[in-house]
Amino acid sequence: MSYSQMLDKKCDIFHLEEKEKKEDGNFGINVSNLPNELEYSDKPDLKEIDCYYSKKSESIVQSEPQNILIQTWLLHFNKNVDVRRLDKVIAGGYIFTLQEPTTPKNHHIEVEAFRKVVL
Repeated sequence: MSYSQMLDKKCDIFHLEEKEKKEDGNFGINVSNLPNELEYSDKPDLKEIDCYYSKKSESIVQSEPQNILIQTWLLHFNKNVDVRRLDKVIAGGYIFTLQEPTTPKNHHIEVEAFRKVVL
């Protein structure tokens, strides 16, 4: 079985967009001290990309008023796919946020991803 045959799932990839800061800060806070607001476009930057994903771990954080499920996944892509840190990936009804991509032996791309679910 070749590696490309292993990538049997499809996903959409949304690249991160940086939103411009307003001129004025709120409540006397200087604009340069505010964190950048990050958002994604409504349309995917890359559509129907071949991928493979598997769950690595999950944990539940107990908090008020509801609990939060945090899952870690490992996603695989072909080497030529433009995948970046903090990209949003939608695959199989799941929404992932990507970490730093790596290319083992310069063959393919592996990315650890996480997702949060409010229970």
